[in-house]
This record gives sequence, C-alpha cells and structure tokens, in this order.
Amino acid sequence: TFAPEECPQGLTVCGGCVFYGYGQPLPDQSGVTARRNHLTFIHKDTDSDYTVTFPDFPGCITAGSTLDEARAMAQEALPFHLEGLLEDGETLADPMLLEEALEADPANRRAVAFLVEVPVEEPMIRINITAPKAALARIDRYAQAHGMSRSAFLIQSARQAMQRGA
Repeated sequence: TFAPEECPQGLTVCGGCVFYGYGQPLPDQSGVTARRNHLTFIHKDTDSDYTVTFPDFPGCITAGSTLDEARAMAQEALPFHLEGLLEDGETLADPMLLEEALEADPANRRAVAFLVEVPVEEPMIRINITAPKAALARIDRYAQAHGMSRSAFLIQSARQAMQRGA
C-alpha cells in the first residue's frame, strides 16, 4: 500500500523511503553484487497516467494508471535500462542526492519520491585498515544502529565526504 508523508525537505515521499543512505551502493552478503538505490519520482498531471522519472537517467521513463502500477513499472524499467547501458559499455555515475534532484528539476518538489534498488555487478576488494579501537567501536555501533555493515558505512561516509569536496 502507499502511505505518503512529508520528508525533511518538504517533499511528498512514500512511507517506505529512508532519508539517509539513498543513492549509495551497499554490498550484499556474498561480496560480489552491489545494490544501488536510485531516487525516482512519480508525477501526476490532470487527465494523465502517473509518469515515473529517474533523475539519474533522463532517457528512462515509464508510467502506470495507478500509483502501485507506476511503482511496479519503475521496478521493472530501471534495471532493464541499466542493463542496456552496461551492455553498451556505459559507466554508471553515482546516484544523485535528493537535494541535487530537487535543484535539477523544480517539478520534482510536487512529485512523489521513492527509491528503486538495483543490483549491479561490481567486484568487491578486501582491504586492511588500521584504526583506533574506540573509533572502530563507535563506527560499528553507528553502522549497526542504521542497518549497515562496517564496510557499507565506511564507503558511504567516504563518498559523502568526496561529494562535499572535503
């Protein structure tokens, strides 16, 4: 079912959205496949179906006659689109952040936002780091409280720092 609510940015979002961590690849348990969460918007104009857009992929668009159908179509369309891009040798850019998507198209502020998770083949590499014991304990507690592994938290934190230009 679809339960809209307001996000901190004032955007109408589905009840299943998470306001942190979107757009970040998360390694699965096998360490072979990453999952990318892409921000998706459902737009509705008078006398039209629900149109689904993907800010990260302007050429990808789908629609549905109901909100549930539009979400289902999005879950089908995006993986298909990404598969085609990868087959064509395209590189997938990091997913856009909510703030970027809102700035890129003001119509997104009047849309319903949700995430589409897509598995992406991405090789994982094991690394060894040195960290203070207390800092590592705090990282582990934070990651666990937010449903992440230590690795996912460290990768997400590094990407956010790089996006801020730190």
